[in-house]
Amino acid sequence: MIKIGLIDFTPEDKVLSIIDKNNVVKAKYAIDKNDMWKHSLMGDNYIEISFFLNSYVAFKRADYILWEGEKFSIRYDYQPEQQNKRKYKYTLKFEAVDMFLKDIQYYYLSQDLKESEWRLFGNPEYFIKIAVDNANRYFGTTDFKIGNIEPTEAKDILFDVNTTIFDALTQIAEEYDAEWYVTDKIIHLVNKLEFGDEVDFETEVSVLEMKRDEGDKKEKYTRILALGSERNIPRNYRETTEGEGVDAIYSKRLRIPSAKGSVIDAYPNMANDEAIEGTVIFDNVYPKRVGTIQAVETIEYQDKDQETGKITKWDAYKIKDSALVFKDEYLLPGIDLRLQFVSGDLNGMDFDLFFKEKGFTQTDNSQYFEIKRNDDYGKDLPNATLKPKVGDKYVLYGFDIALVGDQYVPTAEQELYDEALEWLEKQQRDTSVYECPTAIQHFTKNNLDLDLGQRVRLLLDKSDRSSRIMGFEKKLNNIYDATYTVGDNPTYSRFNKIEKEIKELQVEGMAQSQAGSIYIIKNIDSTRPTDFNVFSSKKSLNAFHRKDQTDETDYLQKFNKGIEVGGFIDSMSHGRGANIDEHGNAQFESVASRSSIITQEFIFNRLQANESDSVYTESGVIESVNEIEENTFLVHFKKRWETDFIAFHKDDILRGVVNTLTQGGAYYTSYVRVLDVNTSSNQATILVYSNSEVPAQKNYPPTSLMIMHRWGNVIDESRQTTWFTSSREGRMVFLQGVNKPILNDNNYGSFWGLPIGLKVLEHLPINPQHPYLMARGIIYQDALKIDRDWNIVPEVIDKLDWKADTYYSDGSKEPYEIHEVWHNGCKWRCIVDGTIQEPKWNATDWVLISGDSRLSMALDSTNGTVFRAGFVDTAFIARVYFGNTDITDDIAATDWEWLRESSNPYSDMAWISEHNSATNRVDITDADVVGLKTKFICRAFVRYGDQIIKTEDFKTI
Repeated sequence: MIKIGLIDFTPEDKVLSIIDKNNVVKAKYAIDKNDMWKHSLMGDNYIEISFFLNSYVAFKRADYILWEGEKFSIRYDYQPEQQNKRKYKYTLKFEAVDMFLKDIQYYYLSQDLKESEWRLFGNPEYFIKIAVDNANRYFGTTDFKIGNIEPTEAKDILFDVNTTIFDALTQIAEEYDAEWYVTDKIIHLVNKLEFGDEVDFETEVSVLEMKRDEGDKKEKYTRILALGSERNIPRNYRETTEGEGVDAIYSKRLRIPSAKGSVIDAYPNMANDEAIEGTVIFDNVYPKRVGTIQAVETIEYQDKDQETGKITKWDAYKIKDSALVFKDEYLLPGIDLRLQFVSGDLNGMDFDLFFKEKGFTQTDNSQYFEIKRNDDYGKDLPNATLKPKVGDKYVLYGFDIALVGDQYVPTAEQELYDEALEWLEKQQRDTSVYECPTAIQHFTKNNLDLDLGQRVRLLLDKSDRSSRIMGFEKKLNNIYDATYTVGDNPTYSRFNKIEKEIKELQVEGMAQSQAGSIYIIKNIDSTRPTDFNVFSSKKSLNAFHRKDQTDETDYLQKFNKGIEVGGFIDSMSHGRGANIDEHGNAQFESVASRSSIITQEFIFNRLQANESDSVYTESGVIESVNEIEENTFLVHFKKRWETDFIAFHKDDILRGVVNTLTQGGAYYTSYVRVLDVNTSSNQATILVYSNSEVPAQKNYPPTSLMIMHRWGNVIDESRQTTWFTSSREGRMVFLQGVNKPILNDNNYGSFWGLPIGLKVLEHLPINPQHPYLMARGIIYQDALKIDRDWNIVPEVIDKLDWKADTYYSDGSKEPYEIHEVWHNGCKWRCIVDGTIQEPKWNATDWVLISGDSRLSMALDSTNGTVFRAGFVDTAFIARVYFGNTDITDDIAATDWEWLRESSNPYSDMAWISEHNSATNRVDITDADVVGLKTKFICRAFVRYGDQIIKTEDFKTI
């Protein structure tokens, strides 16, 4: 067993045991600050650790660790990165059991056979059972179980060759618009993984930031032309009218009901210039009749091999459905009659049909359909094993269904409308994803260790959003140091995904597709490539350089525009990666030459950089150490130059750091007190502080090559100040009054950089990830406030009452002031620089900050409110108010609506039609009053920003 890291000085709960497949511990590993656990919904679930070793150690597939009671294993034999002869870099990924589902085929298991490519019409529980059966088959256990299954609808799903369980589960979830996950080898399929009370995520309180990504960035239509399939469309279907969009596709596909219009909008009253138009085809929707097979018979055929003369006999199948009366005149010219099974052994499969008007059997002269055998599914079907049976359900297509019955087309049109509407509603979902790194102190204090599905509430600037955890990355040494991925819409990523649009089968070097036959150039085929043939997969792998794995070639590769490596950034001080441009100019991190470097000019640009801490006090490098007595040492310092003598004084506190250069390069820190100094011999007698007197509660004796510097002095106040910078901590610090190794808050006189965890700063709104300056005093001339993106934060100025013909600023220009004014009892903020516009409810240059913004309507009568039958003569006038401001005149004439409700609804509809052009006034006479009571309603639709708000009032006569 090997030890990796400071095992002897690390708490047991921070040590991982790496165990081989025989349950033998092969290594102990001390968790590092960068080690992490990553888990995402229907995605990765692994633990990653990194370290260095001075010799090669083999880590194999099935080596595992235990974390929080769960087993995480290596999936691939690991090969480390050898940096030199005695330094190997390891980055080990231990994956959860659900990641091993990527290695297991999703076979259809039937009669001890394994079907690699298959399709099935079934419910989700049955699909999950097949996944469970394959997992148990692979691991040789019965541990995998079916968990919570929420979807219930039966679906027809095709699984391609080499589909893994992992990809199959994702495909199933996508088909059902659902989500899958695994707990303790139990596979669940739920509509949405979410649980628990909402946990608030607030920037600079519980999380450091909420970095938003749009998620699904594809264009979202808000107005769609929904078209169904071409199947079973009558010859005279929906003759087009003037003004309709017509093309070759549109005219022969199913459309939504005429009463619904020609397109579907995402929300009502959408103006044309607001719409994002698109056409969506729902090929699964067409007029159909689901029939039931009532009888099955066979017809014997025989094939003769022309070369050998061998005769092979086989059976074709014919089926009968007495409930259907079919005729030759139903067939469409140039279109094959086809059948698709929707249940039984052949569920989901398609076949050509021969229609026969009579002769089902010798005793039964009724009509029937003969199924034309094909090998589209990898074998000749139907056959003796997979064949039609009595009771199987089927759908016919490729004929004029309107001649069979007039109910199928309207039903299909409504189905198309419903499915398109559901699709459009899903399109409008907010797909934003937020990356939220935790405020560690808050999560620690509240013991927040969140899991996938935990409900959260994002407290955003303009609104709150209820969401849930979709993924996380947690540090192993501190589970509260995490980054959570928050969102609502799952991502369906299949590792062996084949796009749904590609429907082709390879037969004898040809690919059959909707476009016809395409010649495939195989690996050993020398056919010249053209626009009308394609390379096979093997030919492509051998002809083209691989992007998904390491590849090589025996041929010269030319890069006319240059080469970039490792995310290249062009900078001599902050650069990254490497680059050779098209002119041959190169920039690298370092170059090692085994023989010589030949150049015409050598330009040396010295860049000084310091690793870890730089301390600006007296210092020295230890040459040798001799122990005088327990915890007391005689230390001899190196002469770094001829006149170099140690500058330490008696009672100085020295601090030293050394890299052990073993077991991953651990650092040891030593604190000592100077008892005596011999300047002439460059020696000092020092006393090592006890463990309890140093910050880490573990002190080490000084060693050779250790760099020591003055930290402070026990007595001399003039030697108790120190300046140091730390790239590790990310700050520059001035220390004062240092008279012992452990610092108090009052020792920190000043710092610039990442804040120190001082008690005085605990309750301040400080972001620990951003730099700050702390000092007793500051002298400055100009001050500009900026945000985290270095944008200027303007000052908000209250300009009191609004004045006409006065220019107001939105803060975008110097002197960076945002003006706010009071007008009509409301407070308004300027959003367009240099405006003189009056602030009001629909102003484009102002936004309401405070005040009454309620919309209301008052409906008044010009002739009182009490009326007698036969003497009604009045006008109803509506006024609309934004708070106390009358905005009636700002409402467009088309945004008014008058309604009437009486005992005669047909008369009401006529009245409404007659008054459809009325605005805020209608005249009412006896002729407008019906029955004992008539209600008149006025509505106004107020366009406020991107909203349309309805307000109304009514009068009853």
